[in-house]
Amino acid sequence: MRAIEAKTFSGYDALRQAEYPKPQAAKDKVLIRVTAAGVIEDAGESGLALGSRVMFTGPYGVAENGAWQEWLLVKPEHLALVPQAIDDVVAATLPVDESGQSTRVAFRRCGRARMAGFSLFAQSATVIAAAWQDILPLIVNGSVRPIVERAYPFGQAREALRHLIEDRPFGKVVLAG
Repeated sequence: MRAIEAKTFSGYDALRQAEYPKPQAAKDKVLIRVTAAGVIEDAGESGLALGSRVMFTGPYGVAENGAWQEWLLVKPEHLALVPQAIDDVVAATLPVDESGQSTRVAFRRCGRARMAGFSLFAQSATVIAAAWQDILPLIVNGSVRPIVERAYPFGQAREALRHLIEDRPFGKVVLAG
């Protein structure tokens, strides 16, 4: 499996593509194939349907391995189902995590760009899940449109991070599998 990693904290130049064995399903975790969002490949005992499209709502990239890899083992409570009307790249811009990372969202509304943020920092998984139940219908019906500045192929992670740091784009930059 391909993964993007940094052995040191020295910016985007430290990013390297590495090869690791594909994770094996675990009893208490769901095996996700990462596209830009994710697709359930093995649901374990979670009760989630195989092939369901999901986004991550847990501490991935902070307290758990990050999502810059082709497959990821995820706790079921750290997943939210993605409605069919939302494409993978947009879904990848939406996740939040328990540490407060990536909880600011930029939206385009009524044809004008404006920043509107919210934070789910230090909220429980129940509060985060409830928030997404309110937010996702707004995205599906077009009332709220996340701004995706650019999507990069997986192998261009270094360039994507360089663009994010140096060019400071307005909108989300997505790494798509």
